[in-house]
Amino acid sequence: LLTACEQPAPVQTAPRPALVVTVGERTTAPPTILVGEIRSRYESAQGFRIDGKIVERYVDVGANVKKNDVLAKLDSMDTGLSAQAARAEVNAAEADLELARAEVQRQRQLHERKFVSTQALDIEEAKFKAMAARVKQARAQAAVSGNQTRYTDLRADRDGVITDIHAEPGQVIRAGEVIAHIAVPETLEVVIAVPESRMDGIVVNTPAEIRLWADPSTTYQGKVREVSPAADSATRTFQVRIAFETIDSKLRMGMTAGVRFYHQDSHAYL
Repeated sequence: LLTACEQPAPVQTAPRPALVVTVGERTTAPPTILVGEIRSRYESAQGFRIDGKIVERYVDVGANVKKNDVLAKLDSMDTGLSAQAARAEVNAAEADLELARAEVQRQRQLHERKFVSTQALDIEEAKFKAMAARVKQARAQAAVSGNQTRYTDLRADRDGVITDIHAEPGQVIRAGEVIAHIAVPETLEVVIAVPESRMDGIVVNTPAEIRLWADPSTTYQGKVREVSPAADSATRTFQVRIAFETIDSKLRMGMTAGVRFYHQDSHAYL
């Protein structure tokens, strides 16, 4: 009977784990990587100064060019005819000027002998001055026409590499239309769009770390060269340009790069 009344001993369970969180001031923030594109600091758009039809193209994308190299050429027939007409106008005006000068000289001699009135002499001198002004106008117009003939050649305005071109023989273009882009590959930098919340502490000469998506194992050092003074009206971000301290053969224009900044005040990555 005593044995039948005994209760079984309770089974001991293992203690449940607990999550412990230490509350305190956080001194560092996780790094935020901003993605941008590698571009050249110096890029220029090339275009003709006059309208015309392209007859020759001398470069392709990727070609290295020197300053004043001819990139493309327009049909020069019309501009050549205009220059010839302008030179003929100059010759005619100069001939009329010589005739007017001789007539003024005769009128002055006759006026000294009292053969013609002062009014008649004044009329001839006015004609002479008008012809002199016409000669200046004709010469200026001839100079403009001469420039037009030189503008049929599109020349590079700097040393660099052709990154884009829109010119084919037979294409009719308008003055100012972009035909080619030239970039200087020796001055590469990363262009990023920084949100408003991340602009604190980003000023000119702020150091930054740069890594290429094509080769994340290599880290490049850079500094902020330029900060846009106003946010973009569409994206509400600020454009920031970071210049590389050193450039090697791995860096190419158009590549994607990640950038993170070091906050000087809080000793943490933004």
